[in-house]
Order: sequence, then structure tokens, then C-alpha cells
Amino acid sequence: MNRIFLHLIIKSIYFNTNIMKIHYLILMAVFFGMTSCNSAQKCGDCINNFEALRGEFAEPAKEYGTVPLYVWNTTITREQIDRTMADLKDKGFGGVFVHPRPGLITEYLSDEWFDLFRYTLDKGKQLGLNTWMYDENSYPSGFAGGHVPALMPESYNQGQGLQLHKFEILPDTAARYFICMKEEDGKFTDITANVQTDAGKKGAITFFRKLTTTNRPGMGGSRMLICCIPASRKSLSNSPCPVTSA
Repeated sequence: MNRIFLHLIIKSIYFNTNIMKIHYLILMAVFFGMTSCNSAQKCGDCINNFEALRGEFAEPAKEYGTVPLYVWNTTITREQIDRTMADLKDKGFGGVFVHPRPGLITEYLSDEWFDLFRYTLDKGKQLGLNTWMYDENSYPSGFAGGHVPALMPESYNQGQGLQLHKFEILPDTAARYFICMKEEDGKFTDITANVQTDAGKKGAITFFRKLTTTNRPGMGGSRMLICCIPASRKSLSNSPCPVTSA
């Protein structure tokens, strides 16, 4: 992240003229040459020849090793964590992403869940494995494994789309629609507030039904969250979820 941040700062300062572009390239070459060497020194001498590169391929340090998703989809125990982490270390993996998935019985984001993650993190440090927390219970991000929709129905019941329906006679079920428009002489009038009194009348009527998400098994029986709602973002920002790595 530090490299990316510095890259963006220098780019914003120096990328306006051709001369400054040259300065930018020189600075980048020097910076990345120094940082790549420093990164490599964490796991040994700088990789500056083919034999060193060959050795790194044969037995890569954890910074370059494969990092699988460590799926949590049952009742999680410390004994299971011990067994799985030791097995992954034995197979040459560089770390793990703890990834809750459908089937998880241990309550997501509970005190027990965080205690087990902390134990996984400590076990990773003990074994020399990097450990990350996947940012959600399954996916997509934002619904906190169902906690946010459960506390905030407004985070999903605003609707995700409008479905158009046309009628020539205003039906007695018009009140269930979100918007009702009547066309007269090429102009549309919103009659949503008068659908009860105008029921049965003829006309070119256009209805829009609001579409909302349904509960999804892949999201722990929860619904898709609308993250653009300010209250939803506030709820997420106040979530007690730490982002931790070894």
C-alpha cells in the first residue's frame, strides 16, 4: 500500500510536463529498486540472479507463496484450526484468508467468532503463516452476514428496480404498485394518490412495480444490501469488525 500511495502522490505532482515525466520515471526506478530489494531481504538476500530466482521458485517465502481461502462453513473449533493450519503449512502455503461461507454454524461476528479468529491469527504467527480476514460472510460485501439488514430493513426494502406494466382500465389492485401514471394527449400525469377513487376507469395507464431482493441461501438467508443509503454506510462504519493480519 505504501508503494501505491507514493506512486499516486508522485504521479499527481510530476505528470504535467514531459520534463517532469522523466523525473517521475527516474524516481520510480530508484524507489522500486530500493523497496523490492528491501522486501526480498525479509526472506533472504536480494533476488538479483537467475539461481536466486530458481531457488525462490523451488521453495518460495511466505510473501510469495499461495494463499488459499480457509473456508469456515461449520462449527469452528480450536482443534480444527490447529489441524487445518498445520496441514496448510506442511503443504507449503504462505498464509490463509479466513473465509466464512454458507453452512457456518458458529455465529458470524459473535464474541466466539472473534475469539476463534484471534486464535487463528496467533496460530498463523506461530507457524509463520500470514493470516487475513475475508471482509464478509460469503459475498457481496456490505451486509455483515445479515446483521445490517436485520437491524435496518430500510437498507434493502427501498427497491432495486422498477417493472413496467400497462393497462387500459385501472385495476382494483392498483394500490400495490409503486407509481401510477395516466397518459392523456401525449402527457403523463401521476395518479398514484388517486388510484382508489379512479379504479375501473378507462385510460392509458402505466404502472411501475418496485422490485426488491429476496432472501438468498448464498447470503446466509439474508438480502442484498443497498450500500448507497447513508444509514447503511453509517451502520457499516460502526461495525466492530477488526481488519487484522499477521
